[in-house]
Amino acid sequence: MLAYFTATNDSDGNPRRAFVKLSDGRPIACWPEGYSGHHAVPGSLRAEAYAAMAWPITVTAATYGKLCRLESPDYWQGDRPSTVALINAARRVWGLA
Repeated sequence: MLAYFTATNDSDGNPRRAFVKLSDGRPIACWPEGYSGHHAVPGSLRAEAYAAMAWPITVTAATYGKLCRLESPDYWQGDRPSTVALINAARRVWGLA
């Protein structure tokens, strides 16, 4: 599932919005939106991202920062980590490990 998280703009007026991939309700990957809109995510997720924008989830700036610490799968080199590795990484970021 892809969710769309929004927070207040930063002090320079830049948007703080991100698309977050969830697995069992836990965040496992994040794509900050910036000014790209639903094009911030890989092509295979764009329809889901566009749909997620209809139901934004408002979070604090601190929570947005935590979400953005999750790596986007686009940045991985070589072999992609397993789903278990992704979930464990997300749990570490959220202090649940």
